[in-house]
Amino acid sequence: MRWWSVFLSLVAVLVVPGWARGAGQDCVKCHHLEIKAYAHPPYLSRRCDECHLRVEIGSTRPGIPSEGVKWWREVEIVAGEYYLPLPGRMARLPLVVTSREPEFQKLLSPDLVSKVGAPEREKFVLKRIYPCDEVQGVTISVELCMEAGWPFEAEVECGKGVRSFAEGYGTLQRVWIDGLRPGTYRCRVRAQFLGDGEAEKEISFDTHLVETVKFPRAAAGDQLEAEIREVEGVRYLYLQAPARVVFRVGYLPVKPAEVKRKIRDEAHRELRPPAEVATDACYRCHTKHSLGASHPVDVVYNPGDGKVRQKPGLPLFGGKVACASCHEPHTSNRPYLLRKQGKELCLSCHLPRYF
Repeated sequence: MRWWSVFLSLVAVLVVPGWARGAGQDCVKCHHLEIKAYAHPPYLSRRCDECHLRVEIGSTRPGIPSEGVKWWREVEIVAGEYYLPLPGRMARLPLVVTSREPEFQKLLSPDLVSKVGAPEREKFVLKRIYPCDEVQGVTISVELCMEAGWPFEAEVECGKGVRSFAEGYGTLQRVWIDGLRPGTYRCRVRAQFLGDGEAEKEISFDTHLVETVKFPRAAAGDQLEAEIREVEGVRYLYLQAPARVVFRVGYLPVKPAEVKRKIRDEAHRELRPPAEVATDACYRCHTKHSLGASHPVDVVYNPGDGKVRQKPGLPLFGGKVACASCHEPHTSNRPYLLRKQGKELCLSCHLPRYF
């Protein structure tokens, strides 16, 4: 084992920027990164899609059976991140998150939880507070919009018993203040940030000068996200959207193991099978000339010709010999990512009398 190879492997994991590793972030939730003496660069930088080729499945994506879902509530996000506390039993149940516009659905297993630490204290700041809507009737209702760099819940007090709360933790919160009369109000906003952090800020507004802010709706192609996260031992449903969207949240009263299996099957459903990508994946980056390959690939392993063993000691792909039959696609303790060393590699398949 060469120390410099291990060092370069670790540097690749730590230094490669997040955007380059993003394609494989979902993969590494289940498939943990392994470091050995020699490693394949796309594997180290978590660019899983480069080799595990994906296919477009479009409208054939299977839906989550609505008859088995116990719907809990709806959550509207204007933009940004949102953490909804999961009470008691809900924290240990499989969750279903969907939206109509844009179409989105995801099944969340309570066994797959991302742990998140609290940020540096400089993020515990209320960046902006402004009136963003108004409804007039017998009394006036004004909506306050509040923004911060880290999810928070808020309490708004405008004096004389006028008080309101924002439920859940979000980076953009909206609170309706009811029972107002025409005039100028001075309100105090108290923010409790996710984890451990507090902030206060005051705002003044005139009910005659409130303008409605129109938040755009999310569109097809916008990136939505939902997962279960744990912050300081407490579990939350994490939601993220770049624009306005209404999420519908429910749970499945089934065994978590069944849901974990369904999630695994669904995650792999978009991937082309190994037998189909085995050699194609290599030739996407390497040419036959650059590899210096001398052994044929994409050939059927035929023990009937009397030249090879009845059972191969190396993996086949769709019954064929492929590059990954002799080479580890991820990491190895041998040069050139070989599965075995020297003559032992050849004798895994070939009979000794031919050497």
